[in-house]
Amino acid sequence: AGVTVGVGMVAIGFERTLITGDYGGTQYGARAEPVDYSYIKTDEFGTTRIVKRRATTDMRITAELPQADADYALNVLQELLATASAVIATEAAGYVGLNVFGLVSGAIVYAGPNHAQLEINVKGLT
Repeated sequence: AGVTVGVGMVAIGFERTLITGDYGGTQYGARAEPVDYSYIKTDEFGTTRIVKRRATTDMRITAELPQADADYALNVLQELLATASAVIATEAAGYVGLNVFGLVSGAIVYAGPNHAQLEINVKGLT
């Protein structure tokens, strides 16, 4: 009570779960990559000027899923194109960098008769 709080962002929309049951999920090797939009320029006298700007995080993940779910995952990817989305790669503790808000792209890899891989790239937005 009496404490001022702030909200950085509220994302309203629909949740799409791509991995269901015990099979698959986000694989190790996922990447969270900070991106800095600061302006850095060095003039002809060697003087460097830095203008600090916002930063964001890009993300790349691969998830295993049953081949039977591959077409659904492809449809979800198509829905998300050109739409800012919150992507939660995992809810496990210690992996906050794998929860990113941004523009989604990706691919479905039909990796075998019973499994597929979902490759997701997120260009982080501030």
